[in-house]
Amino acid sequence: MKKPKRVVVLNDTRRDVGHVGCAMVMQNLLSLLRESGAEVVATFEDLSGDNHMQYRTAIALSDAVVVNGEGTMHHDRPMAIDLVAAAEYARSLGKQSFLINSVWQDNPFLDHRLPGAFDAVFVRESRSAAQVSVAGVSARVVPDLSFFGMSSHRSDNRRTRKPTYTDSVRPGVTRLFRQAARIHGGRHVYMRPPAVEVLRQHFPGAPRWLAATLASSAMGIKDFNGPIVSGRYHAVCIAMKFGLPFLAVSSNTHKLEGMLDDVGGGVSQQVLSPGGLVPETVVQRASALDGWTPEFSDAVEAYVQDARRKIAKMVSEVAQS
Repeated sequence: MKKPKRVVVLNDTRRDVGHVGCAMVMQNLLSLLRESGAEVVATFEDLSGDNHMQYRTAIALSDAVVVNGEGTMHHDRPMAIDLVAAAEYARSLGKQSFLINSVWQDNPFLDHRLPGAFDAVFVRESRSAAQVSVAGVSARVVPDLSFFGMSSHRSDNRRTRKPTYTDSVRPGVTRLFRQAARIHGGRHVYMRPPAVEVLRQHFPGAPRWLAATLASSAMGIKDFNGPIVSGRYHAVCIAMKFGLPFLAVSSNTHKLEGMLDDVGGGVSQQVLSPGGLVPETVVQRASALDGWTPEFSDAVEAYVQDARRKIAKMVSEVAQS
Protein backbone atom coordinates (compact mmCIF):
# COMPACT_ATOMS: atom_id res chain seq x y z
CA MET A 1 0.00 0.00 0.00
CA LYS A 2 1.32 3.40 -1.03
CA LYS A 3 2.36 5.59 1.89
CA PRO A 4 0.62 8.99 2.10
CA LYS A 5 2.62 11.94 0.86
CA ARG A 6 3.98 13.92 3.82
CA VAL A 7 3.30 17.61 3.25
CA VAL A 8 4.52 20.80 4.95
CA VAL A 9 2.29 23.85 4.41
CA LEU A 10 3.95 27.27 4.50
CA ASN A 11 2.21 30.64 4.95
CA ASP A 12 -0.57 29.43 7.24
CA THR A 13 -2.61 32.63 7.22
CA ARG A 14 -4.54 31.71 10.34
CA ARG A 15 -1.98 34.04 11.94
CA ASP A 16 -4.57 36.70 11.00
CA VAL A 17 -6.64 35.72 14.01
CA GLY A 18 -10.36 36.18 13.44
CA HIS A 19 -10.05 36.78 9.69
CA VAL A 20 -12.91 34.73 8.27
CA GLY A 21 -11.45 34.52 4.76
CA CYS A 22 -8.04 33.24 5.84
CA ALA A 23 -9.68 30.75 8.20
CA MET A 24 -11.80 29.37 5.33
CA VAL A 25 -8.76 29.09 3.06
CA MET A 26 -6.75 27.08 5.56
CA GLN A 27 -9.67 24.89 6.63
CA ASN A 28 -10.38 23.99 3.01
CA LEU A 29 -6.71 23.41 2.13
CA LEU A 30 -5.96 21.14 5.08
CA SER A 31 -9.21 19.20 4.74
CA LEU A 32 -8.76 18.65 1.00
CA LEU A 33 -5.14 17.55 1.38
CA ARG A 34 -6.14 14.94 3.94
CA GLU A 35 -9.16 13.79 1.92
CA SER A 36 -6.84 13.42 -1.09
CA GLY A 37 -4.58 11.06 0.86
CA ALA A 38 -1.81 13.39 2.03
CA GLU A 39 -0.50 13.65 5.58
CA VAL A 40 -0.03 17.25 6.71
CA VAL A 41 2.97 16.97 9.04
CA ALA A 42 3.37 20.68 9.86
CA THR A 43 2.14 24.16 9.02
CA PHE A 44 4.04 27.41 9.56
CA GLU A 45 2.58 30.88 9.88
CA ASP A 46 5.94 32.58 9.29
CA LEU A 47 9.51 31.52 8.61
CA SER A 48 11.45 33.89 10.84
CA GLY A 49 13.12 33.56 14.23
CA ASP A 50 12.75 30.20 15.92
CA ASN A 51 10.66 28.95 13.00
CA HIS A 52 13.64 29.07 10.63
CA MET A 53 15.26 25.84 11.80
CA GLN A 54 11.92 24.24 12.59
CA TYR A 55 10.54 24.62 9.08
CA ARG A 56 13.80 23.44 7.49
CA THR A 57 13.76 20.34 9.70
CA ALA A 58 10.12 19.67 8.83
CA ILE A 59 10.88 20.00 5.11
CA ALA A 60 13.78 17.55 5.42
CA LEU A 61 11.41 14.98 6.93
CA SER A 62 8.63 15.55 4.40
CA ASP A 63 7.95 14.65 0.78
CA ALA A 64 6.58 17.99 -0.43
CA VAL A 65 6.14 21.64 0.43
CA VAL A 66 2.94 23.54 -0.33
CA VAL A 67 3.26 27.33 -0.30
CA ASN A 68 -0.09 29.03 0.23
CA GLY A 69 0.65 32.23 -1.67
CA GLU A 70 -2.62 34.12 -1.01
CA GLY A 71 -1.96 37.86 -1.09
CA THR A 72 1.70 37.59 -0.11
CA MET A 73 3.53 37.19 -3.41
CA HIS A 74 3.79 40.73 -4.69
CA HIS A 75 6.32 43.56 -4.97
CA ASP A 76 9.18 41.32 -3.81
CA ARG A 77 7.98 41.49 -0.22
CA PRO A 78 10.32 39.99 2.40
CA MET A 79 7.81 37.24 3.22
CA ALA A 80 7.50 36.37 -0.48
CA ILE A 81 11.28 36.13 -0.76
CA ASP A 82 11.40 33.87 2.31
CA LEU A 83 8.74 31.58 0.86
CA VAL A 84 10.54 31.20 -2.46
CA ALA A 85 13.80 30.49 -0.58
CA ALA A 86 12.03 27.75 1.39
CA ALA A 87 10.74 26.20 -1.85
CA GLU A 88 14.26 26.31 -3.30
CA TYR A 89 15.57 24.61 -0.16
CA ALA A 90 12.95 21.87 -0.52
CA ARG A 91 13.93 21.20 -4.12
CA SER A 92 17.62 21.14 -3.20
CA LEU A 93 16.73 18.16 -0.98
CA GLY A 94 14.85 16.42 -3.77
CA LYS A 95 11.42 17.33 -2.38
CA GLN A 96 8.47 18.55 -4.42
CA SER A 97 7.30 22.13 -4.02
CA PHE A 98 4.05 23.74 -5.10
CA LEU A 99 2.91 27.36 -5.14
CA ILE A 100 -0.87 27.46 -4.90
CA ASN A 101 -3.69 29.93 -4.23
CA SER A 102 -1.49 32.87 -5.07
CA VAL A 103 -1.33 36.35 -6.43
CA TRP A 104 1.83 37.18 -8.40
CA GLN A 105 2.54 40.81 -9.16
CA ASP A 106 5.57 43.02 -9.74
CA ASN A 107 8.29 40.67 -8.49
CA PRO A 108 11.34 41.55 -10.63
CA PHE A 109 13.75 39.94 -8.15
CA LEU A 110 11.70 36.77 -7.66
CA ASP A 111 10.80 36.43 -11.35
CA HIS A 112 14.33 35.17 -11.98
CA ARG A 113 14.06 32.55 -9.23
CA LEU A 114 10.54 31.32 -9.91
CA PRO A 115 11.40 28.74 -12.61
CA GLY A 116 13.68 26.80 -10.28
CA ALA A 117 11.59 27.08 -7.14
CA PHE A 118 8.40 25.13 -7.85
CA ASP A 119 7.27 21.94 -9.56
CA ALA A 120 3.91 23.55 -10.33
CA VAL A 121 2.38 27.00 -9.91
CA PHE A 122 -1.33 27.72 -9.41
CA VAL A 123 -2.46 31.35 -9.26
CA ARG A 124 -5.88 32.73 -8.45
CA GLU A 125 -6.52 34.89 -11.53
CA SER A 126 -5.34 35.49 -15.08
CA ARG A 127 -3.46 38.73 -14.43
CA SER A 128 -1.12 36.86 -12.10
CA ALA A 129 -0.79 34.04 -14.64
CA ALA A 130 0.32 36.57 -17.25
CA GLN A 131 3.08 37.88 -14.97
CA VAL A 132 4.21 34.36 -14.10
CA SER A 133 4.39 33.62 -17.83
CA VAL A 134 6.76 36.55 -18.34
CA ALA A 135 8.98 34.88 -15.74
CA GLY A 136 9.12 31.81 -17.97
CA VAL A 137 6.70 29.63 -16.01
CA SER A 138 3.33 28.26 -17.08
CA ALA A 139 0.79 28.77 -14.29
CA ARG A 140 -2.68 27.34 -14.03
CA VAL A 141 -5.52 29.56 -12.85
CA VAL A 142 -7.51 28.12 -9.94
CA PRO A 143 -9.73 30.50 -7.94
CA ASP A 144 -9.21 31.20 -4.25
CA LEU A 145 -9.58 28.30 -1.85
CA SER A 146 -12.31 30.13 0.06
CA PHE A 147 -14.72 29.23 -2.76
CA PHE A 148 -14.66 25.54 -1.87
CA GLY A 149 -17.41 24.02 0.27
CA MET A 150 -20.67 25.43 1.58
CA SER A 151 -23.41 25.87 -0.98
CA SER A 152 -24.13 29.34 -2.23
CA HIS A 153 -27.28 31.00 -0.85
CA ARG A 154 -29.27 32.81 -3.48
CA SER A 155 -32.58 32.94 -1.59
CA ASP A 156 -33.63 36.44 -0.53
CA ASN A 157 -35.24 35.34 2.74
CA ARG A 158 -32.02 35.60 4.75
CA ARG A 159 -30.93 38.98 3.43
CA THR A 160 -31.11 42.50 4.75
CA ARG A 161 -31.64 45.35 2.31
CA LYS A 162 -29.03 47.69 3.78
CA PRO A 163 -25.45 46.88 2.81
CA THR A 164 -22.73 45.89 5.23
CA TYR A 165 -19.58 47.98 4.86
CA THR A 166 -16.21 46.48 5.81
CA ASP A 167 -12.68 47.74 6.27
CA SER A 168 -9.79 47.73 3.78
CA VAL A 169 -6.05 47.16 3.75
CA ARG A 170 -5.98 50.88 2.85
CA PRO A 171 -6.73 52.97 5.99
CA GLY A 172 -8.18 55.81 3.92
CA VAL A 173 -10.72 53.46 2.35
CA THR A 174 -11.68 52.12 5.78
CA ARG A 175 -12.42 55.69 6.93
CA LEU A 176 -14.37 56.31 3.72
CA PHE A 177 -16.53 53.23 4.27
CA ARG A 178 -17.17 54.16 7.90
CA GLN A 179 -18.47 57.55 6.77
CA ALA A 180 -20.54 56.01 3.98
CA ALA A 181 -22.12 53.52 6.40
CA ARG A 182 -23.23 56.38 8.65
CA ILE A 183 -24.79 58.23 5.71
CA HIS A 184 -26.44 55.09 4.37
CA GLY A 185 -27.64 53.74 7.70
CA GLY A 186 -25.77 50.49 7.13
CA ARG A 187 -23.39 48.58 9.39
CA HIS A 188 -19.63 48.94 9.38
CA VAL A 189 -17.63 45.90 10.50
CA TYR A 190 -13.96 44.96 10.44
CA MET A 191 -12.53 41.80 8.92
CA ARG A 192 -9.34 42.70 10.78
CA PRO A 193 -10.19 44.78 13.89
CA PRO A 194 -7.73 47.66 14.54
CA ALA A 195 -6.81 46.33 17.99
CA VAL A 196 -5.69 43.03 16.43
CA GLU A 197 -3.54 44.87 13.92
CA VAL A 198 -1.91 46.95 16.67
CA LEU A 199 -1.19 43.78 18.65
CA ARG A 200 0.30 42.06 15.61
CA GLN A 201 2.51 45.00 14.63
CA HIS A 202 3.77 46.10 18.04
CA PHE A 203 3.41 43.09 20.34
CA PRO A 204 4.22 40.03 18.18
CA GLY A 205 4.91 37.89 21.24
CA ALA A 206 1.49 38.48 22.79
CA PRO A 207 -0.45 35.33 23.72
CA ARG A 208 -2.82 34.02 21.07
CA TRP A 209 -5.79 34.06 23.44
CA LEU A 210 -5.44 37.85 23.67
CA ALA A 211 -5.54 38.21 19.90
CA ALA A 212 -8.56 35.91 19.77
CA THR A 213 -10.34 38.01 22.40
CA LEU A 214 -9.65 41.22 20.51
CA ALA A 215 -10.81 39.56 17.28
CA SER A 216 -14.18 38.53 18.72
CA SER A 217 -15.82 41.51 17.00
CA ALA A 218 -14.39 40.61 13.56
CA MET A 219 -16.70 40.03 10.62
CA GLY A 220 -18.03 36.47 10.55
CA ILE A 221 -20.12 34.34 8.22
CA LYS A 222 -23.30 35.59 9.92
CA ASP A 223 -22.51 39.12 8.70
CA PHE A 224 -22.84 38.05 5.06
CA ASN A 225 -26.60 38.55 5.02
CA GLY A 226 -27.07 41.30 2.45
CA PRO A 227 -25.18 43.47 -0.03
CA ILE A 228 -21.47 43.87 0.77
CA VAL A 229 -19.33 46.98 0.24
CA SER A 230 -15.71 46.17 0.84
CA GLY A 231 -12.04 46.79 0.25
CA ARG A 232 -11.21 43.23 1.28
CA TYR A 233 -10.58 40.52 -1.30
CA HIS A 234 -12.04 37.72 0.80
CA ALA A 235 -15.16 39.71 1.60
CA VAL A 236 -15.84 39.85 -2.13
CA CYS A 237 -15.04 36.13 -2.52
CA ILE A 238 -17.50 35.18 0.23
CA ALA A 239 -20.18 37.53 -1.12
CA MET A 240 -19.82 35.84 -4.52
CA LYS A 241 -19.92 32.41 -2.91
CA PHE A 242 -23.20 33.26 -1.17
CA GLY A 243 -24.72 34.97 -4.23
CA LEU A 244 -24.76 38.39 -2.56
CA PRO A 245 -24.43 41.66 -4.52
CA PHE A 246 -21.23 43.55 -3.80
CA LEU A 247 -19.31 46.72 -4.48
CA ALA A 248 -15.54 46.80 -4.02
CA VAL A 249 -12.67 49.26 -3.93
CA SER A 250 -9.24 48.29 -5.26
CA SER A 251 -6.82 46.71 -2.80
CA ASN A 252 -3.00 46.72 -2.76
CA THR A 253 -2.66 44.35 -5.76
CA HIS A 254 -4.58 43.42 -8.90
CA LYS A 255 -6.22 40.47 -7.13
CA LEU A 256 -9.76 41.89 -7.13
CA GLU A 257 -9.68 43.23 -10.66
CA GLY A 258 -8.03 40.05 -11.91
CA MET A 259 -10.62 37.80 -10.32
CA LEU A 260 -13.56 39.82 -11.62
CA ASP A 261 -12.05 39.99 -15.12
CA ASP A 262 -12.13 36.18 -15.01
CA VAL A 263 -15.74 36.15 -13.81
CA GLY A 264 -16.81 38.13 -16.88
CA GLY A 265 -20.38 39.27 -17.42
CA GLY A 266 -19.43 42.89 -16.75
CA VAL A 267 -18.87 42.16 -13.05
CA SER A 268 -15.50 43.97 -13.11
CA GLN A 269 -17.37 47.29 -13.15
CA GLN A 270 -18.15 46.60 -9.48
CA VAL A 271 -14.59 47.61 -8.52
CA LEU A 272 -14.01 51.31 -7.87
CA SER A 273 -10.68 53.10 -7.79
CA PRO A 274 -9.95 54.77 -4.43
CA GLY A 275 -8.53 57.89 -6.08
CA GLY A 276 -10.84 60.88 -5.48
CA LEU A 277 -13.61 58.66 -4.10
CA VAL A 278 -16.03 60.33 -1.66
CA PRO A 279 -18.60 58.75 0.71
CA GLU A 280 -21.56 60.09 -1.27
CA THR A 281 -20.39 58.31 -4.44
CA VAL A 282 -20.00 55.05 -2.55
CA VAL A 283 -23.50 55.39 -1.06
CA GLN A 284 -24.96 56.12 -4.49
CA ARG A 285 -23.37 53.02 -6.00
CA ALA A 286 -24.19 50.88 -2.96
CA SER A 287 -27.85 51.93 -3.10
CA ALA A 288 -28.04 50.46 -6.61
CA LEU A 289 -27.01 46.99 -5.43
CA ASP A 290 -30.68 46.06 -5.12
CA GLY A 291 -30.67 46.19 -8.90
CA TRP A 292 -28.02 43.46 -9.27
CA THR A 293 -28.65 42.10 -12.74
CA PRO A 294 -29.42 38.47 -13.64
CA GLU A 295 -26.37 38.59 -15.94
CA PHE A 296 -24.14 39.42 -12.97
CA SER A 297 -25.72 36.70 -10.84
CA ASP A 298 -25.37 34.08 -13.57
CA ALA A 299 -21.73 34.96 -14.25
CA VAL A 300 -20.85 34.79 -10.56
CA GLU A 301 -22.69 31.50 -10.02
CA ALA A 302 -20.93 29.88 -12.99
CA TYR A 303 -17.56 31.08 -11.71
CA VAL A 304 -18.17 29.72 -8.20
CA GLN A 305 -19.27 26.31 -9.43
CA ASP A 306 -16.25 26.06 -11.74
CA ALA A 307 -13.98 27.19 -8.89
CA ARG A 308 -15.02 24.26 -6.72
CA ARG A 309 -14.16 21.75 -9.41
CA LYS A 310 -10.78 23.33 -10.14
CA ILE A 311 -9.85 23.58 -6.44
CA ALA A 312 -10.58 19.91 -5.79
CA LYS A 313 -8.58 18.87 -8.88
CA MET A 314 -5.60 21.08 -7.89
CA VAL A 315 -5.33 19.76 -4.35
CA SER A 316 -5.73 16.18 -5.54
CA GLU A 317 -2.86 16.69 -7.97
CA VAL A 318 -0.66 18.16 -5.23
CA ALA A 319 -1.44 15.29 -2.87
CA GLN A 320 -1.10 12.44 -5.34
CA SER A 321 1.49 13.45 -7.95
